[in-house]
Amino acid sequence: MGLDCEWRPTFIPNTSNRCATMQLCVGNRCLIVQLFYIDAIPSSLKDFVRTPNDIEPLAMRYRNWSFLGLARPGLEVFAREIVGLHMEKPKHVTQSDWQARELSEAQIQYACIDAYASYKLGVKLLG
Repeated sequence: MGLDCEWRPTFIPNTSNRCATMQLCVGNRCLIVQLFYIDAIPSSLKDFVRTPNDIEPLAMRYRNWSFLGLARPGLEVFAREIVGLHMEKPKHVTQSDWQARELSEAQIQYACIDAYASYKLGVKLLG
């Protein structure tokens, strides 16, 4: 399963906003959960994202990012280098208001692409 989060950017040093949307992806199906508007996150969802069993082997295997010539690459670099997925990340979307009640078509597409990239990486690296 692919997972990604988006938050409204802050331009104040040493501050951050909480995750506004969480995207989950399996195959070609993506779900966007607007966490910013949920009163309580279901315990099943909390338990799912807290389970480190799938992440730990991947982190141990790829903790030395030097094989890409980078200290710590992001999702865009991983997607391109490992699964050949080229992602467009326009700043007007990446830095948009992810706390908006109604996400734009560009935000929805971007969110799904990030979750899909995460899914494809998991399939490739974890088998």
